[in-house]
Amino acid sequence: MNKNVILNRIELVERKIRILKDNLISAPDGVLYVKHDDEQIRYYFRQSNLFESKYLSIKSDLKLIKKLLNRKYSLQALKAAEEELKLLRRLHKHELDNPLSGIYDKFDEAVKPFINPVEISIDEKIRLFKQRIPKDQFIRTGQYVIKTTRGEYVKSMAEYMIAEAFLKYEVPYLYEDKFKTIDNQIYKPDFTAINLKTGKILLWEHFGMMENQQYVENNIMKLESYRLSGYYPGNGLIITISTKQHPLENKTVDYIVRHSFQK
Repeated sequence: MNKNVILNRIELVERKIRILKDNLISAPDGVLYVKHDDEQIRYYFRQSNLFESKYLSIKSDLKLIKKLLNRKYSLQALKAAEEELKLLRRLHKHELDNPLSGIYDKFDEAVKPFINPVEISIDEKIRLFKQRIPKDQFIRTGQYVIKTTRGEYVKSMAEYMIAEAFLKYEVPYLYEDKFKTIDNQIYKPDFTAINLKTGKILLWEHFGMMENQQYVENNIMKLESYRLSGYYPGNGLIITISTKQHPLENKTVDYIVRHSFQK
């Protein structure tokens, strides 16, 4: 677990703790007891300062029952969340003091190719990914007609927008890099890029001729092949679509790059 993942989890747990504490502030004081009598469920309520319990009817006291049950849940969830937060903070400190992922980084660049590390840092993942980017962008002909700021040629305005968004946010990417699927198919995803916070590599396919039935059928087969290889929407694969009547919008591309590659 890298430090960014730990920090994200710490932030999430802290947010949940705040929610649970707010829930408890507005919760009624007391305890709800549930008893099973003759295949019937009976609810009893006892306030903290009283010894006697009061029977609650599911018909007339449903709101109170729900509030008391949620109070009980919030108390237990809060305890578990606070314990998890303590462990996460200890883990984060350990990661900072003894970063397993940073051991490989300390070796000389000349010998790194001979080492098979069990874990590498995000910075190292990004560095290795950048090494795959061609230094010279070749001029292409035929269907590759739009030149990006980086100097490569892409096939459509949609691809141009995606490439320019990557460049704008300084996200390293490869255009039409080869990808071999588990069923031995070779595809060239429109874009292969790396998340700057997690080091995860994602594929991005833009389907721009959705009005073409044969095009749709071909890409359904491609998506199934990606799925078999562990890449599908929500897990390593980003899909955008457009038609002549509904082109891809720049604000959509901008949002995806910021939220999928910078968070």
